[in-house]
Amino acid sequence: MCNAAGAFEFGEGVEEDASEAARYYKMAADAGDPEGQCCLGVMLSQGKGVAEDEAEAVRLWKLAAEKGHTRSMCCLGRAFEFGDGVKKDASEAVRYYKMAADAGDPEGQCSLAVLVNAGNGVAQDRTEAVRLWKLAAHGADHARSMCCLGRAFEFGKGVEEDASEAARYYKMAADAGHLEGQCCLGVMLVEGKGIEKNEAEAVRLWKLAAEKGHERSMRCLGRAFEFGEGVEEDASEAARYYKMAADAGDPEGQCCLGVLMSEGKGVEKDQVGALKLWKLAIEQGNKRAMRYAGAAFEFGEGVE
Repeated sequence: MCNAAGAFEFGEGVEEDASEAARYYKMAADAGDPEGQCCLGVMLSQGKGVAEDEAEAVRLWKLAAEKGHTRSMCCLGRAFEFGDGVKKDASEAVRYYKMAADAGDPEGQCSLAVLVNAGNGVAQDRTEAVRLWKLAAHGADHARSMCCLGRAFEFGKGVEEDASEAARYYKMAADAGHLEGQCCLGVMLVEGKGIEKNEAEAVRLWKLAAEKGHERSMRCLGRAFEFGEGVEEDASEAARYYKMAADAGDPEGQCCLGVLMSEGKGVEKDQVGALKLWKLAIEQGNKRAMRYAGAAFEFGEGVE
């Protein structure tokens, strides 16, 4: 039943049909199959092919987790971490992630490490976080863990700072198709940090990630075109990429697009529109946008 459900969910051999996928997952779940319970829970949490019901999703994941289903343990960890269908509880998130991690699940190991690294719901231990990420990265080729290791080595969190090791792990993640890994490797390439400088390759990586919706990569491309880093300087292309990031809700993209709009650089000058973008970015705590908005009010630029 789960195989049939998966076929309908992803359109493999049949036309994609989320409601049919949910129907088959429910059949499997009702029969006590933990994979069916987990997958139906995911669809319920997303409102995909079925009415959204996060509380029911949590109930199903608990049933599956009791049978040793590690993906369900991870889903429960995430539910408690972000308060989806349950009251937010970092210590409960840690407990479920640890169950999955102890069972050898790489996503559980990675997610537990993120909380351990931050000291969220558990005592902070960055060395232990690195150990968990290495287990997932080297034991299961877990791309997100590779990216986390890249960040650890880049900034010396839990390990001695080592730019070349950071670049190596970012490249592993990038080669595995991880969007943040592609973006971070691109940044290292532009700066020549731990790796030979190669702005053109950075742009290529950012384009790969941006095509799949990665907001930071859109913003990096905006900057590349604004200042001619790895590409020919092109203000209109810079504005286009900043707008992609801004439209996706990225506060730095909103800020950068606002700057171009205020100057009429690559886009029609619109100081009112620029101030609106800065205000959106400020709502997300963007300090640079605060400075630009402050100047706008000081000099009456774009203020209605």
